[in-house]
Amino acid sequence: MISHQQLQSALAEYAEDWTRGELHLLQDVEVTLNRGLKMTMANSVITGSTGGVAWRIEVASLSASLRTWPLLRGRIEIAQLVLDRPRIVIDDRDAAPPDLPLMARELATPVGEVIVTNASVAHQGTDEIRGLDLRLAAVPDSSSVLLTGALPAGERQIRIKARIDDPAAVFSERGSKARLALRGANAAENDGSLPPRPQPDISPVEGKSEVMRALRQVAMVTGLPGAGPVTLEGRFTAAPRSFEVADASMSVGGILVAGDLAATLTGEEPPLAQLNRVARGAQSAWRDTAVAIGSGAWREISTSIDWLAPLDIEMSAHLRDDGFGKPEIEVTRIRLETRGTDVHFDISSAGDLGRIEAGMTLGPHPRGGADTLRIATKGRLEEVDVGDVGRYILTFVPPPLASPPQLPEGMLQSEFELTAHGETLGGMLATLEGTVEAEARDGSLVGADLILTLEAVAQGRDFMTEQDGPLVPAAGRTMFDTLEGRIHVDAGRARLTGARIIGERYAINIGGEADLLIGELWAEGKATLYSDAPGSDASVPSVGLPFGLGGTLAAPVFAAGVPMREAEAEVEPTAAPAPSE
Repeated sequence: MISHQQLQSALAEYAEDWTRGELHLLQDVEVTLNRGLKMTMANSVITGSTGGVAWRIEVASLSASLRTWPLLRGRIEIAQLVLDRPRIVIDDRDAAPPDLPLMARELATPVGEVIVTNASVAHQGTDEIRGLDLRLAAVPDSSSVLLTGALPAGERQIRIKARIDDPAAVFSERGSKARLALRGANAAENDGSLPPRPQPDISPVEGKSEVMRALRQVAMVTGLPGAGPVTLEGRFTAAPRSFEVADASMSVGGILVAGDLAATLTGEEPPLAQLNRVARGAQSAWRDTAVAIGSGAWREISTSIDWLAPLDIEMSAHLRDDGFGKPEIEVTRIRLETRGTDVHFDISSAGDLGRIEAGMTLGPHPRGGADTLRIATKGRLEEVDVGDVGRYILTFVPPPLASPPQLPEGMLQSEFELTAHGETLGGMLATLEGTVEAEARDGSLVGADLILTLEAVAQGRDFMTEQDGPLVPAAGRTMFDTLEGRIHVDAGRARLTGARIIGERYAINIGGEADLLIGELWAEGKATLYSDAPGSDASVPSVGLPFGLGGTLAAPVFAAGVPMREAEAEVEPTAAPAPSE
């Protein structure tokens, strides 16, 4: 016969091997052996300490399934442990400094599996997480553990699958290799059943075939759910106030990101409180931004990032996207560093879409208030295929109900340098200054066929009369050889100068100004068509059409002037008009 004391001892050892803590049986605890070889226990507590962080697990109900044959031979072997409604209480007020690793206790390698249902996590007496479900299974003859479960995230859930080679080593200097797959789901999908049994393995990041990439791409483009989880693998290391993933690879659809990531909490508050501050600040900023945009008050969107202050991040990575049916993209360098509210970001890319070099810094304005953010960005684009970029972006959005949109074409070269500061997005636009220079060649503009439109004017078409309406450009596409211009921004006003579009038989000069804060636009220019009649001088204008643009940046209004035919139509550069007060 097996005594209750033996059952308690076996249960305690099993729980301690999995949790690296110590199981305490409260007074008057009853251990019941039910039919089906299942042992149950009420009101137990598991306590432990890792790296100076004290914790305890208060278990309302605990049950363990026993293996039959060992029990017949007088031995107790537990196959499964279920913790129902546990409350995990963390007290990190005396946590070790960030540079001290967590050292796990040397205990036996876990066996069997542990199921956690409807768990809550409390930090210094306050419940921070509720409704946590996890299922962990030990891999036979190894230290690896498989995990499935769901983390509550507001009205949604984050579904998790993972394989951790050595869970105890995560809390040590050497770390542990691990592979995680994350997928968003609606909370309504949770029917109260146990998490699924962990599978023997998770597909590695690099193990995606072209057929699978194509299927995932179809699912993403058509908006179907289940386009694939985010998969992350690398060597994970954790400490009370820091987290690191080395030699990491992350896959989202056909996009592969590889590099290193380290995050450190630098504030004096307990780590969990700092994480909550960052998470809640980010959530609040996102919500306030969405509300402001929805109500049309986008100028009032706050630019404060003080909620990021407790978190220092260092990320160095590169990215490749060679998904089925898409151009090959390679981002050779992605570098992100945050120090409090100082943020620095660099990116360098190459591939079928061209080359991009850009950098951006954010931080408190030296002469502003605590909430005044300064942003500076500088970069250049070389041999960027505008059409391919547009088509690449369209692969990430649902297809239109009708035909796909027409896109401009051409090879783009550009340099830019911009700075701004302010407490709101409107304040940023009001202080924006810098320059943008761009040149495109061998491309086309969509929306109108300029040559057909100007030919109709050259042949004497009248407009803006009692019988004739306004000049409506002929539909189509206008090919160009060169498109160039320079935008100078000062105090939120953008001035376009030197803008010129040259095609096989036409030239356009345009200059203008826009108030970025209120979105108003003033511009004027001249479009000139050259003759292609046999025996005519191709350098002599056939017609010149002055025009103006006004209204708003979002919906500009075109107005044609009085056309000039033959010799009157010489092209002259157009200066920016002086806006009326």
